[in-house]
Amino acid sequence: MLRTGAQVGLMSFQGRGLALLLGVAALLLGPVSAFATEEAPAPLDRTGGAASVFMLDDATGTILLAKEPDLAVPPASLSKLMTAELVFAALEAGRIELSTPVKITEDAWRRGGGPSGGSAMFAELNSEVAVSDLLRGMIVQSGNDAAISLAAAVAGDEPTFAAAMNERAAELGLSNSRFANATGLPDPEAKVTMRDMVKLARHIRTAYPAAYGIFSEPEFTWNNIRQRNRNPLLKPETGVDGLMTGFTEASGFGAVVSSQRGSRRVYLAASGYESAEARQRGLAELIEWAFTGFRQRPLFDAGETVAEAAVFGGMAGSVALVTPRAISLLLPEGQEGEARANVVYRGPLKAPVTAAETVAKLLISLDGTVIADFPLETAVAVEASSMTSRAADVVLEHAFGWMR
Repeated sequence: MLRTGAQVGLMSFQGRGLALLLGVAALLLGPVSAFATEEAPAPLDRTGGAASVFMLDDATGTILLAKEPDLAVPPASLSKLMTAELVFAALEAGRIELSTPVKITEDAWRRGGGPSGGSAMFAELNSEVAVSDLLRGMIVQSGNDAAISLAAAVAGDEPTFAAAMNERAAELGLSNSRFANATGLPDPEAKVTMRDMVKLARHIRTAYPAAYGIFSEPEFTWNNIRQRNRNPLLKPETGVDGLMTGFTEASGFGAVVSSQRGSRRVYLAASGYESAEARQRGLAELIEWAFTGFRQRPLFDAGETVAEAAVFGGMAGSVALVTPRAISLLLPEGQEGEARANVVYRGPLKAPVTAAETVAKLLISLDGTVIADFPLETAVAVEASSMTSRAADVVLEHAFGWMR
């Protein structure tokens, strides 16, 4: 039974090879190294020189690798993922259509087109280009002229669109990212994190599966200029089918990619490589490791009891905590026995407690860092007890609550 306190006991998952630290605390989302009994060796750096990396297994939600995942960096063309999300949403809502013509303004042409010297689809000044072509110009060719034009088509002008980008980012839970324009061109206010970029990429693929296919198109020709997709990992052997690369002097070379092999899908975001070659090599090695260097371990079946939580003022003194769905995770080969699990909740729970109420989390950590978290629910309802029993609980709470 879980009791209040920072650390109550140590036991094992039967047959699972994981140690379970039973503790009660405020819900945790970060490292739980405070529970470690000895200092873990420094993990092997597989990032290939990137400043920030975040890699996630889609099905299990396991964090396969995290190096400074919440480091705020200039977004470069990774901003275009947020631009694409807003355009996809506008298309889905019927505010624009793929056939909607968009005029290429002097601003879009001069600041984002051929005269700019940056990445462009080379749309001609004052020409009209359909939204469908602008999307390919932005996604396949990373055209800044296309991004600026799409922003105007959706919101009227780019500043208004940038405000909408930040509003949408907040809705999607991109809590540490801020956008200043549709292109990712340098702006001191614009910052993103690799954790947020993986969350955004995951959302785009699942929310807009048909539109997501544009990211895998190998090339696009406009104004008689044929350009190949700027994602160098878009190859059958890697399994990569999207999303976007980026570069500025301040951010270095970065990318957000999604790769599928068989039934598994992996999302990877990285920033700060010193060169395009280092980026391609580093990301390819990480993707290969993600698919070959991990073993899936089942932890709990759906509805299985994971632990128990203390209940204050209830007909029962505790309630079983169960997982609403089957839980498994991926662990690096040879490190299966080093993972730790910590069940945490704000307690004791106060009666009455309803059944199927999410009250706790199961946190799995490796090398002192949480790699997965899963919600836990109450197995049954617990009704409030009599006045006498509640009075006794109050006495116990005052007597021993200080021990938490």
